[in-house]
Amino acid sequence: MSHDLAARVRSAPIIPAVRDPRDLPAALASPQPVVFLLATEINNVVELVRVVRGAGKDVFVHFDLVSGLGKDQPALGWLAGAARPSGVITTRSALLGQARSLGLVTIQRTFMVDSQSMQTTIEQTRKMPPDFLEAMPAIAPEGIRHLSGQVGCPVIAGGLVRSVPQVKAALASGAIAVSTSCEKLWTHEFRA
Repeated sequence: MSHDLAARVRSAPIIPAVRDPRDLPAALASPQPVVFLLATEINNVVELVRVVRGAGKDVFVHFDLVSGLGKDQPALGWLAGAARPSGVITTRSALLGQARSLGLVTIQRTFMVDSQSMQTTIEQTRKMPPDFLEAMPAIAPEGIRHLSGQVGCPVIAGGLVRSVPQVKAALASGAIAVSTSCEKLWTHEFRA
């Protein structure tokens, strides 16, 4: 599934990152095939995933940000069984193996704050490779270029993207897609 997903996001490389359920209709109306659900709650995550999947889109839940749900293996098992998302986003590399065994596509989120964090990310992805790496912030094209050349998985750029030139710069730096909560970008149809 991760190879199919990579092909889909390469052909439509904007990923709506929904922080508020009230913004979900705009994400569903967009031409983008993938939606990231951020900041969900245990009492709405199942329904939100159902709605996104019902619209024919792949949906990824940011596991670390599901309010009211533990951040451990039993919670991950519950999310996989009850909500059935396409995959999860997490900063917790220790959960990637279990997520994959549950049939979920894995996106490891990392923050490029300095050279040490970049090196740690490279080492972690070599020990426990995710299906995708989401590198933040997307407006650091040199960091994206460096990570894209060092990790063995496709890179999604995310964070602080507000304009078309920023999207183009991230894609030109080696990212296969850009996740953004900026609704005005959700309707753009970038082609690789």
